[in-house]
Amino acid sequence: MESGHLLITGGTGIIGRALLRALRHWRRGGARFRVTVLSRDPAAFLDRYPEWRNEDWLGWQSGDVRKLLIPDDVRLVIHGSGESHASSLSPLQSWDLNYQGARRVFDQAARLPGCRVLLVGSGAVYGKNPFTQPIREDCAMGPDPLQPPSEYGEGKRAVELLGTLYRQQFGLQVVSARCFAFAGPDMPLDAHFAFGNFLGSALVGDDIVIRGDGRQVRSFLAYPDLAFWLLQLLQCGRDGAAYNVGSDQEVSIVELVEQIRQQLNPSLALHVQGQAVASSASGYYVPDISKAREEMDLQVWTPLPDLIALTARYYRPDHT
Repeated sequence: MESGHLLITGGTGIIGRALLRALRHWRRGGARFRVTVLSRDPAAFLDRYPEWRNEDWLGWQSGDVRKLLIPDDVRLVIHGSGESHASSLSPLQSWDLNYQGARRVFDQAARLPGCRVLLVGSGAVYGKNPFTQPIREDCAMGPDPLQPPSEYGEGKRAVELLGTLYRQQFGLQVVSARCFAFAGPDMPLDAHFAFGNFLGSALVGDDIVIRGDGRQVRSFLAYPDLAFWLLQLLQCGRDGAAYNVGSDQEVSIVELVEQIRQQLNPSLALHVQGQAVASSASGYYVPDISKAREEMDLQVWTPLPDLIALTARYYRPDHT
């Protein structure tokens, strides 16, 4: 992306910050695009992350996504805002915010000739995977609509369908990114991210505890890789298509913890409690990324050992 005006909703979250870093790198390489970020409270974000105060290519719009105003010269939109699994809202409130927010984005984008929207969605659209093989984009599985925890995945499905309807009726260009699991610099070490929790324990010297049996299988794409993937999908993804976004290098939770422990602090003990852990996720949650790989040559450039080391250096610069 060499020029133009890009708008990002959800640009202050962890994925949004990864996007901003990638965009800053491109700007420093000579690109001349501008970016507007929607935020509920830009001042609070800039107080917390002052590195973004003096970027003359970066502007801010304050407010709720349901009241978004897209500038007339914008032709590229990344819609990443919305409530996550960890939201403090009720499932019904979260559903309403996500759906109405997407509706506003589409209404605003549809009035701009040639506008293109990238939806930052989720692999949760597939529901629980009963199999032990990577999930393809043409998979017909879905969340159970009779279970309240399905609100998140069903909400992402509804937004994808809404985008399809706007594309059909108004000619709006829409590409869907179905995001799986990620890790890397800037991720919380004390939130609902297993990778971050395990790595945080290793960095402070605490024994690592797995509450479940550790047999769940996951994969992790580095946030810097993710940012490049999303920007490529925004520009080059096929209109009307959905793409899995993530790593296909699978690892069990026990194997993940062992790699973290061996790389960072081999003396730590590992405790596998084997408890039943309530979760809306499946035992095997790994994407098939052959579509993105074949169409746009998108790759997993940061293998798991490098990702562990990269994240550790971010929080403990003396780590080698």
